[in-house]
Amino acid sequence: MNLLVCMKSFLAVVDHNGFTNAAKNIYISAPNISKQVAFLEDWLGGDLLIRTTRKVDLTSLGESFYPEAKRMLAEIKQTKNFAKQNEVEPAGLLRLSVAPIFARKKILPIVIKFMRRYENTSIEIIDCIRNTSLLAEKADISILGTNFIDPLMKREHIYDDTFYYVATEQYLKKYGKPKTPHDLTTHRCLINTNKVNANLWEFKNNIVVRVNGVLYSDNGDLLIIAAKQNMGIMLVSSYAIEEDVSKKRLIPVLDKFKLDYNKIYAYYEKSAETKLLVKKFLEILKKDLR
Repeated sequence: MNLLVCMKSFLAVVDHNGFTNAAKNIYISAPNISKQVAFLEDWLGGDLLIRTTRKVDLTSLGESFYPEAKRMLAEIKQTKNFAKQNEVEPAGLLRLSVAPIFARKKILPIVIKFMRRYENTSIEIIDCIRNTSLLAEKADISILGTNFIDPLMKREHIYDDTFYYVATEQYLKKYGKPKTPHDLTTHRCLINTNKVNANLWEFKNNIVVRVNGVLYSDNGDLLIIAAKQNMGIMLVSSYAIEEDVSKKRLIPVLDKFKLDYNKIYAYYEKSAETKLLVKKFLEILKKDLR
């Protein structure tokens, strides 16, 4: 058991005149507090409390240990506060490379939170560049839904994405709802050219279908707007259309055929892993996206 936790429980029992009252104040069950105090007594080699059905009194050892426990916990708290006040904070410019929709939907709130916490930082968000080296982008952190391999780069898994196939209810009424992936060959599809082999849509069980594109763009926002204007079926990341799906502006199709999670990673140079600015941003990024 953690000795500090046991000491806090002992102090609570004394300060609140019993195990039941202590439990109410520190939100730990009375039996657990009893076990913690017993562990502390065993560690000290003597009883701290005289337990009766009506009250709890201190033994001579308990009377001696009570002020010492108070002092030790106060000193530990003071040390923690000192370390926090003197912690070196990140400063300077951090360059992030990320897809525009993911930046808008998921990354920007984290960037704002980070900059409010660390006021001496500034952040530049740049569009991720298709088919190029991560090092060539000169970004401190690149966020990609790609299993990219580079011996000079490290990666952190930060998010699990799901792809959806969506269209409006009006489009599906006019052209019919596809029942199998191969039905898409007769449908009007909206193609995101940022994806490799953009016309080849993948499904479970290694099914790949070459779809017919009626609108091509490397701008995902434009394709979502077109989809909501009844222009066709779109393959799109779940984070980009969560609100549209919940409000039934876009209807998912072929759900039982969709692929499992697509992992999104944060990539950064191995030489930057000890850089405080990169380290701190990755910490908050992983915490807030999980």
